[in-house]
Amino acid sequence: MKRLQKLRLETGAPMTLEELRVAVVDVYPQFSEKVLMQATKANQPPGLFSKIKWATILLGSSVGVLWVVNLPDPMIRWPVAQRRSPLGKQL
Repeated sequence: MKRLQKLRLETGAPMTLEELRVAVVDVYPQFSEKVLMQATKANQPPGLFSKIKWATILLGSSVGVLWVVNLPDPMIRWPVAQRRSPLGKQL
């Protein structure tokens, strides 16, 4: 377990499937290939889809906030509509 913890804390390039297999097989000879493949997949940096997903979430939430701010609520709209210009004329 200490060896796996040490591998997790290392920095650098992500390990490939073969490198993970070599690191684990001598301690656990019957280690699941499926788990190794999942670990390899989890060990990769996020791809383009992840960036697109977060950009869409950010854009959607900002559009939603703008929509809420622009609702025709009389408590907000009336004081703005009643405001006068510096020359004394109603805007």
